[in-house]
Amino acid sequence: MAKGKYYQIKQFANYWAFTNNELVISPETVALYEPADLRKNWYSPFPYGTTTAYPKGMLRRIGSLSTQFGVTAPDLYLLIAECKARTNDLAGARTFLETFRVNRLPAANAKIADAVAASKTALVKFIFEERLREFALTGHRWFDMRRLSVDPEFSTLTGNTHIVYSATGDVATTYTLSKERLVLQFPQKLMDQNPAIVNNP
Repeated sequence: MAKGKYYQIKQFANYWAFTNNELVISPETVALYEPADLRKNWYSPFPYGTTTAYPKGMLRRIGSLSTQFGVTAPDLYLLIAECKARTNDLAGARTFLETFRVNRLPAANAKIADAVAASKTALVKFIFEERLREFALTGHRWFDMRRLSVDPEFSTLTGNTHIVYSATGDVATTYTLSKERLVLQFPQKLMDQNPAIVNNP
């Protein structure tokens, strides 16, 4: 560490997520990754301790060892790109997004298609797909789901359907998460200290 410089790392060791978790991404999410996307290295096609692949191309998250929380550099890049796209600075959004992607894909694959970059709606949708590729199964996606659930312009991108798959990869059941399921209740201590607050459902 350089003299006079201080760094704060907000993370915790998550050995379960690194090795033997059972969380998989759906075939639809797998399809969002290009073949050359280096982020696919964070996934395994096999359940922990076996050599029999998951059905229908599903992948299990195998990293990283540390789970980050709070503000991260990838989140900032994608938030800035989103803000620029939402305010019709499409060229600025494209620049930030391609700068971000060039560290995750070969340079030729990091480019955004002209048709996507020329449309605010298409570009914002692409940015949220990029957030899904970046943050799948890390816990960060909850914040996207929460804010999109009340977004008047892009609420259709929420992705609020939870799917439970059978051992054969077929859909066993689905759950639609209501807006009420995307908020946390205040702890009892806070409620006691602020009796005028109405708790979340």
